[in-house]
Amino acid sequence: MIWILWGIYGAVSLSLVNVFFRLNPWHFSFWPLLLILVIPTTLGTQVGFFQFFRQAPGFLTAWFLGSALNSIAGFAAAVFIFHEQPNFLNVIGVALILAGSFLLTK
Repeated sequence: MIWILWGIYGAVSLSLVNVFFRLNPWHFSFWPLLLILVIPTTLGTQVGFFQFFRQAPGFLTAWFLGSALNSIAGFAAAVFIFHEQPNFLNVIGVALILAGSFLLTK
């Protein structure tokens, strides 16, 4: 069951890297920002999803659950960090992704 935690770690890392790339709190130009974000991308997203796919019981389970975790982390970042208003379609979309990933892996 530890493989699910690796998936959550990878999804949250991917969302945080995207948040930093979008916000650019240091006001760097493109290339310095890209070079700064190489380390968190490698240590967070790449290692997290590598372990997630390596330890998961099946490829499709990891694929669909990883998609669901990415959508949840992105939705949470949009709501809590960027203060976007969640609407009905966003919530339904996340719920359908979760339901679909559950049904496709069973």
